[in-house]
Amino acid sequence: MDATATASPPFAPPAGSGVKPTDFGLPITPEQRKALFAAGKARGLRIDDLRALTPANSISLLTRLQASRLIDRLNAGSESAYPKRRSRAPRRPKGVYAVSSPQQRLKIESLRTELGWTPERLGEWLSKRHHDHGRPMATLHDGSYTLNIDSTADASAVIQLLIAVLAKTERARERKDAEARTDALAPEGVGQSQGGLASTLEEGSQT
Repeated sequence: MDATATASPPFAPPAGSGVKPTDFGLPITPEQRKALFAAGKARGLRIDDLRALTPANSISLLTRLQASRLIDRLNAGSESAYPKRRSRAPRRPKGVYAVSSPQQRLKIESLRTELGWTPERLGEWLSKRHHDHGRPMATLHDGSYTLNIDSTADASAVIQLLIAVLAKTERARERKDAEARTDALAPEGVGQSQGGLASTLEEGSQT
């Protein structure tokens, strides 16, 4: 009798797993993959977390036996054994952008008011500037300007520009005020100096 035919497998498959001894070296099945993801999701694990639990850091390289054991571990584990991660916002599909918020539009309007600009002046100014993707920040339609701030990124770009302009305007105003104060004091100071010099010359001529 062939000894290899009667030899028992080195590892016994888990009871009720449906894995046969002859399946040890075969790759993970689609059903096992689905079960693994479902068990991981129930524990709040992401796909990277599941990969970290595999011997080769790869779900695709799992054998049927390894997959069965990992599924059993996940299903039998406690909540504390696999703590749920903080939920993250789902990734946005490529080409899909987040719409600008009402708060951003209010901020733009507030900055326009602080600058003392009319809506027409703001639109004309922005129409000469472009977003990173090449679209003008404002477009003229039927005699009025429309701000092109559909996305949060576009609205943020406009806000940053207006903040920079406001800061520059305030610096110019402060500089102008300082010059005005200097000019207001200059005539008096100059007059006194000239008067003092004139009196000195007069006294000298008398002597």
